[in-house]
Amino acid sequence: MPKVTFDAIIAASDEFFRRHWPLSEAEVPSWNSPWNLVGTLPGHNKQGIYLLLGGHDEVLYIGVGASLGSGKYTGYGLGARTNQYFRMAEGQRGVPVKNRRYAPKKKWADRGVSQVVTLGFHQDYAYLAYGLEAFLLREIETPYNKVRSARASNS
Repeated sequence: MPKVTFDAIIAASDEFFRRHWPLSEAEVPSWNSPWNLVGTLPGHNKQGIYLLLGGHDEVLYIGVGASLGSGKYTGYGLGARTNQYFRMAEGQRGVPVKNRRYAPKKKWADRGVSQVVTLGFHQDYAYLAYGLEAFLLREIETPYNKVRSARASNS
C-alpha cells in the first residue's frame, strides 16, 4: 500500500467540498495545523474529521468525531473522540494546559502516531463530517482503517 500524505487528504477534501458544500453558505471548513501533542487539540470544541499522522505526514487513520455531546461540551465531538487515542504524558499533572504534553496510548504509539490534524465544522453542518469521512475512505486507503466505502468505478 502506498503511503498517504496529508497533502493527498487536502486534495480529496477540496474535491468533496467542491461537490457537496452549499455555495450560498458559510466558508468551507479548513484543516488545522498538525497538533504535536502539546497543549489543546485544535478544533477540540467542534465536530468534524481527524487524521492520525505518523512520520513524514503519513496518514495512518481517518476518523470522525461528530457526536453532539451534552452540557457545556455540546458539539465537542473531536475532543471527545480523540481523547480515546491519547493520555496525559507522565509528569504532566499540574502543568498548565497550554504546555501540557500528551502521548498516544500503546496501540497507537506502536503504530507510530505522532500528530493529529483536525477539520472542524460549524455545528449546523457537522452532519457533513460523516459524508467527508466516507468520501475519504472511499478514495484513500490508509493502513489502519478497516471499513471502506465502495469505490467509484473507473469503467
